[in-house]
Amino acid sequence: MKIIQPINHNFAIWSFLCGDFELKNNIKLLDKKLIYQPDLLSPLENNLRWEVFKSRRNWIAKDIGEMPSFALIEYTYGDLCKFNSVFGSIKFGDFANEYMRAHKNKDDFKIKNVEKPYSSVVYEYKIKQKLEKEYKPTNLQKVLDTKYNNINNISVALNRAFFIEETFSSTIRVMDGHHRLSAYYWSKKENKKKLPDKLYGFYWRQNYNS
Repeated sequence: MKIIQPINHNFAIWSFLCGDFELKNNIKLLDKKLIYQPDLLSPLENNLRWEVFKSRRNWIAKDIGEMPSFALIEYTYGDLCKFNSVFGSIKFGDFANEYMRAHKNKDDFKIKNVEKPYSSVVYEYKIKQKLEKEYKPTNLQKVLDTKYNNINNISVALNRAFFIEETFSSTIRVMDGHHRLSAYYWSKKENKKKLPDKLYGFYWRQNYNS
């Protein structure tokens, strides 16, 4: 994994909202322009997006604080396998492998203290199919451009997952984008489609002194 450059935190928050259908539906109650035609120079818009994000993802928001500093990173498929999932010490590779097992056996998802119904496994498989059908090579300019929306462009969305580095242990956790990345991991493992070995993502380093 390597850090490429800093990125605007208002852009990152907008991207997180685009990437989550539950959050998208909530923000549409205010004004769909906040998602589909964002003005990242508008303090009012940025505050509205931040408040919606805090209301539904407070467990992330309280960690990153009011003015988080994000960076764009590049990481490999091998890096992803070693990262932790959002569920504590469960490795992301183990997490994604459980989706593969559950789908093969038509079973519920169960790993350590995390359980998900079979409907979640089916949903994950549908994302995998969409990724294999629609993925096209992307570039840095598209990843950092609000014209390319996560909702309508899975290729760009795949390069907008969010990672936190825990400074006390130097452990990196996947915090946002689990579904997209699980589908990517699954497809790479099966070699169903030639997907890239390197991806971009958003990164924040936890600071316990703040």
